[in-house]
Amino acid sequence: MGVREHPGASGFAALTLIMVAGTVYLTDRATGVKADEQALARARPCASQVAGDRDCVEDVAGAAVGPLRVAARGTVAKLKVSYGGTQSPLTFPRGVRPVFEQIQDGDFVALRTWHGAIVSATAQSDTETTSNAPSERYRSQLTGAFVAAAFTVLLAGITVLGAVLTDLIFGYSRRWLGYGIAGVVIFGGFGTAGSAAVISEGGSVGAALLTAPIVVAAGVVIVGGGYLWNLLKRRRETERFMRRRTAG
Repeated sequence: MGVREHPGASGFAALTLIMVAGTVYLTDRATGVKADEQALARARPCASQVAGDRDCVEDVAGAAVGPLRVAARGTVAKLKVSYGGTQSPLTFPRGVRPVFEQIQDGDFVALRTWHGAIVSATAQSDTETTSNAPSERYRSQLTGAFVAAAFTVLLAGITVLGAVLTDLIFGYSRRWLGYGIAGVVIFGGFGTAGSAAVISEGGSVGAALLTAPIVVAAGVVIVGGGYLWNLLKRRRETERFMRRRTAG
């Protein structure tokens, strides 16, 4: 069977390259934010900072301006606070515990600032990190990188699948091998998307990083099993054909 041009291959390849660039960019940004998270963990109180050290945290007293507002999904909460003569809206991207849900206008809230931004708020004994905190920004950037990677892998899988269907890469005799490769790649894309979902929903980053390899491994087992089953089936058919031919 002759090789035919797959009309969408060049377009999918271009999109894949764009998504690769986006993945690299977002991953680089996530790495930078991770460094900020480590810097915040090492930061000392500004009152005891050494000369020339501007990387410090400051605890200030604030008050709630109105009650806490929770988004429809219940996973994002917002609170406006007043401190130092200014008002600032705070966003808690992964929701809050019950103590924060009971906050009313004028209630005391302890705030921690770093580099001029409020990174956490404490009500009574509960502390929640805001969207300004490096840990939350790291999750956001890492989620974006995983989403971009998922689209990249899925586009690559679709490109391979389209190429297989038109014999652009694999001939008819190896078409099932092409299906297997495309299947594993597409499994990888869904696994990476699953990792992004785990991170965005507040799961541990470590657990999320294991999601994609586990799904890919499942894909290898499923697709590989199907490929081997097809090989055995074709072998049995060939043996039956040869027996009938010999008997005839």
